Amino acid sequence: MKVVFFGDNVPKDKADMAMEASRSCDAFLVLGSSVMTMSLFD
Repeated sequence: MKVVFFGDNVPKDKADMAMEASRSCDAFLVLGSSVMTMSLFD
């Protein structure tokens, strides 16, 4: 497992794999998240 800290980028191979998986799925189920982050620097 790799940790990606706020402000860091997800490795390109992992992002590509996730995008491909999202394109081939029928639906998304998101639990317990607004799917948003807020910067402490704003």
